[in-house]
Amino acid sequence: THTIHLFKKKMRSASSSCVFLSIALVLCALVLGGHSAMELDHQTSHVATVFPVSQPIITYWNEDDGGNPVECGVAFPDFEQFWTLDYTAAGQSTERFVFNYPTELPFVHLQVDWNPLGHPGGMSESTTLEFLTWTPDQQLAFLQANGSFFGVPHFDVHFHMKSVAYVENITCSGGFPPCAWTPEEQERFMDPGPLSYYPKTYFLDPTAAVPAMGSHHERNVDKERDVFMADGEFIYGSYDGEILFWEPMISMAQFQAVRALAISDPSGEASQTFSIALPEDYIVDGYYPRAYTVSYYEDEAYFTVALDRLVSRRASGPLAPSTANGLQLNALFVLFVSGCSLAISLIL
Repeated sequence: THTIHLFKKKMRSASSSCVFLSIALVLCALVLGGHSAMELDHQTSHVATVFPVSQPIITYWNEDDGGNPVECGVAFPDFEQFWTLDYTAAGQSTERFVFNYPTELPFVHLQVDWNPLGHPGGMSESTTLEFLTWTPDQQLAFLQANGSFFGVPHFDVHFHMKSVAYVENITCSGGFPPCAWTPEEQERFMDPGPLSYYPKTYFLDPTAAVPAMGSHHERNVDKERDVFMADGEFIYGSYDGEILFWEPMISMAQFQAVRALAISDPSGEASQTFSIALPEDYIVDGYYPRAYTVSYYEDEAYFTVALDRLVSRRASGPLAPSTANGLQLNALFVLFVSGCSLAISLIL
């Protein structure tokens, strides 16, 4: 991977005159029918080695006037122009890209999965537990009758908080799918750690343990296939007692709908933003999203999937780094300095 600037870097105003000039230029562009440009402040280009795409995939983050992160995400080339996707292949294909993010962002690498036929999931906790008591034939009939919920072409976009090496070491020794785990692996998959690191409306899906990925936490409702196709879904991940990733799931139908809106709009741009159910606690300090946005830019022929409305959060909850030892050391240092000062004053 290497850093390039495929798209215009956002220009910041240095004075009020620059602000008025920027507004005037935007108004002129609208009057003349000009398109808005995709603006990525900090970009890294990645050449796909698995996905059949002829243009680079871009990871990026944007900042405000004070240099604070406000958005982080990934830009995909237009699926119709630059990809040769197979919609009949079983299973999924995966790419991983290491982020070039500042330390204020808690995300380390991106895992993108293309699912041509979708995958199971999307059931509430009670439905899931009942589902597990049925025979394989009953399970298949249920999934077929209900559209398999997530069983449509879509991308899973995982913003991982651990390294590539850590995640790729997550295993189902007996095979997959489903995860044929050892007792030790089962314990790691089924241990989410403190539940305050996940939204209260989510549950750990026991059917969604995936090697080289982790376990999945879903909203505790029975999803509707058509709603998922239009609006996507947001998932949290965990493994071995810790939160592991934040994940927008975007259907190909949703990408296509946003693209159609952009092409029909004079600006050549369209976006859909969805609020995220948030946890009570955060495991490390950092900037975390309150929403995710899917956008399309006609001139550049790129989509973006962004975690946005980032806000600074302090680490909290049972797994937050303790400051007790630091406070004790500070107190001892103060006593030491005070003692030295007293000794020096006596000598003098």
